Amino acid sequence: MSKYLSFLTHLPVFSEVNAPKSCSYLAWLFAVVAVSTVSGFLFFPTSMLYFATCTLCLLYILKEGRIQCNSNFILLYVAFGISALMASTPLFNSQIRFGLFVMITLVCSPCIQSDIAVKFRTLACRNLLILFGIMSIASFFCYFLGINFMPLHISRADLVNVVDGQAGTFSGLFVHSMLMGPLAALTSLLFFHAYLYNKKLIYIILFLIGALATFLSASRGAVMSLVLPIVYSLLFSNKARGKVTWLLIVSSILAIPVADRVTTGLIEKQQGNLNAGSTFSSRQSKWDNRWDEFNSYPLLGVGFGAVDPKYTDDYNENGGIEPGSSHLSVLSMTGLLGFIPYLLIILSAYNVIRRKKRDVVAGFRLSMLLSCMLYAIVEGHALFAGGFLFLMFWISIAQCSDYVYLLKRCC
Repeated sequence: MSKYLSFLTHLPVFSEVNAPKSCSYLAWLFAVVAVSTVSGFLFFPTSMLYFATCTLCLLYILKEGRIQCNSNFILLYVAFGISALMASTPLFNSQIRFGLFVMITLVCSPCIQSDIAVKFRTLACRNLLILFGIMSIASFFCYFLGINFMPLHISRADLVNVVDGQAGTFSGLFVHSMLMGPLAALTSLLFFHAYLYNKKLIYIILFLIGALATFLSASRGAVMSLVLPIVYSLLFSNKARGKVTWLLIVSSILAIPVADRVTTGLIEKQQGNLNAGSTFSSRQSKWDNRWDEFNSYPLLGVGFGAVDPKYTDDYNENGGIEPGSSHLSVLSMTGLLGFIPYLLIILSAYNVIRRKKRDVVAGFRLSMLLSCMLYAIVEGHALFAGGFLFLMFWISIAQCSDYVYLLKRCC
């Protein structure tokens, strides 16, 4: 077991970090608890444990001191805080949602800059990728073994409403297919970049399995978040082009025996949306609603973590919201006042990592950022603290923003 763990922790896409034992232990604790919230084989709630662990990690980072704060995040917190205070509908608990947002982003985002904060985030991200990477790879085999935990975690009515037929109802070891898809895509990108550095057969095999698991989720957004970062590497990295070509050729050949089975759900879902009128018809109404909200409240938005109550299909009786897009939800919920610093944070992270020499670590971090930003176009998780995709969204930004600091001071 230790041999396999060593193989994963020393993948070439991970930075070597000289961190205190306390930091390493907390990074593992944080990752294990976070991944437990999306593990379908656990049947007890772990969200409160997750919040407690986040609080513990934040106190540890603050205790170590010597911290600096990212000015763009200060602007973001001020804008989001004003939006939360101005929210007029109590149903959505905007102030509580904002408080959770601040607490968790202080842990996983690049808001706090210090040796310990950067080391913790680096190790935590590595551990998260390892843990859900193992689950993603295992989920591919679960498909053929008939193991699927999604029906055990959602109601029969919700299961039927996922899509007409069976498309989108397989999640393997995860609680939902919409979690397995983007996380399997990140797993595939992990081994894609490992292969670019070292052409080992095992990396091709793991890349292929992760990609097939992504297709099994029947999530078009997840497939997009896998394919486009690879295309980006092909277009902007001459060094990668030849290796990628061979990787894709070999992977395509190896995938032929199971290709029809793993793509059936995706094809069914796409056909259903085309019959309904467009490629993303299931999201179009939500996108239209967010744009209407922005037009109605362009400066401050409708309220942090809130939607206009007239759009009843976008929330439930408990105030749970599915806005349909992270980027549009920031625009509609917090207005231009919140969207501008939000955009600056993302662009700053992108500019930091793209300007670095394209070593394997920088290449993977850029792909992870692109993958998370692309998936956020069709899923609205960027403001909803407590969700696992929220964590991966903000920690992907941190991995890019932290890279210069990591090279200079932490390794």
